[in-house]
Amino acid sequence: MTEESEDSLIKALMGEDELGAVVRSHIIIENLILRLLALLIPYQEYLEKLRLGYRQKVDLVLAMGLKAQYGPPLKQFGKIRNDFAHKPDTTLTNKHVNDLYGAMNSDDRNLVLKSFENTKRNITGSTSKEFKKLDSIDRLILIVVTLRSVLLAAIIEIEDEINRAT
Repeated sequence: MTEESEDSLIKALMGEDELGAVVRSHIIIENLILRLLALLIPYQEYLEKLRLGYRQKVDLVLAMGLKAQYGPPLKQFGKIRNDFAHKPDTTLTNKHVNDLYGAMNSDDRNLVLKSFENTKRNITGSTSKEFKKLDSIDRLILIVVTLRSVLLAAIIEIEDEINRAT
């Protein structure tokens, strides 16, 4: 995906309330996990019969070769989504976002910070505000954009391998 589509995603999610942003972001991430599984598992009908939950899908895609470093943040994001889905009075807290950010390895945290700097420069022309001083929702969105990019890169890599094999 292009930078423009990432900017569009960020803007769209920023227009949502917390519930909308968490749920919509989770749908995006889960669909990418399903795309990865579709590439890795030749007989999808058997996968569908398993009726796996999000956490099990994450475990399966990790077992199929997604780098282990992505398991903790993907699972942590699932916990945030579950809080919103099962507790009607949930609000997005700094703890939610700090736990998600902390579940990422240092390289991926650096990707989040680079994404923030690039987005800030492209959208506002400014570089004055620090990532840690952003609202929880804004930090969540940037983390989700990074997770999305990682999953898209994995999809592209697998598609390239499949194309080379054929």
